[in-house]
Amino acid sequence: MKKNTKLVDLEKELKILEDEERLSVVQNKIKELKNKDKFILSNGKEVEMRKPKTRDIRKAEKEADSDEEKEIMLIGDLCNLTGIEIDDLDIDDYAVYGRKLATYFL
Repeated sequence: MKKNTKLVDLEKELKILEDEERLSVVQNKIKELKNKDKFILSNGKEVEMRKPKTRDIRKAEKEADSDEEKEIMLIGDLCNLTGIEIDDLDIDDYAVYGRKLATYFL
């Protein structure tokens, strides 16, 4: 049985609207991350992340052996966290910092 043309058109329009809404949600999350510099860790500690400077990136490029190590080093430096504090971050906390760091390079 062939679908009604109007129904097909409406389904396509709905799909476009859903995609636009998802895009809007993602754009809003990115905007929030760009504007949010303070985070509350799972342990209750408040940490502020500063914007990276060229020297931070050059240092990470020089001292780290992998992209993962560069990210960890940058997050530690930008948040003024020690290596032990970075190692003890919950994965959820680390993911927030990773996303925030990524927004600086968008």
